[in-house]
Amino acid sequence: MYGQDPIDAELKDCSLSKKDEEQWPNLINSWREEIYKLASDYLSGDASVTYEKESDLKYCAVKPLLRLAERQFQLEKSGE
Repeated sequence: MYGQDPIDAELKDCSLSKKDEEQWPNLINSWREEIYKLASDYLSGDASVTYEKESDLKYCAVKPLLRLAERQFQLEKSGE
């Protein structure tokens, strides 16, 4: 039982969308590699802001925490 109803008042059965089930191992491996690289970089002192393309942030709800201004500064500094 849920403490409150979902916002859209209905739960969706994700088990119906198993058509892409064979892609899960690839996705999990990709996440593992990305997390490992991120952690390794951080532990070696590199905490720079990285993302591949602006559209990667389309659904991000915490943009103020991402230090995007710092990212812009990094790009300007590397262009000198």
